[in-house]
Amino acid sequence: MTTLHVPPLAQVEQMIGECLNTLPCGSMTEARREEIIAACAGPAMLLIEAVRLAGATDPDTEAVLILLISRLNAQAEEARRVTLFDNLITKLNQHRKNSGA
Repeated sequence: MTTLHVPPLAQVEQMIGECLNTLPCGSMTEARREEIIAACAGPAMLLIEAVRLAGATDPDTEAVLILLISRLNAQAEEARRVTLFDNLITKLNQHRKNSGA
């Protein structure tokens, strides 16, 4: 039996809003914020339901799927950090070039 439940849509939207508060997205209009929340809500509900269905099969299947999702998240985070680092190096080199250093 799964340990994950599918929360109501309003709770998922609230959680997505909390994620937006955590991420360094910069300033955005309330309309843009609502657009992001709406775009994420459906896929988030599907993901939660997928884990719940896997858990209904057996605990091992649920654990494997949760670990897979965790690893996918880690890969995405690593790629994001590499991109941020590359952008920083590019800006630093551009600054050096412009300053004649």
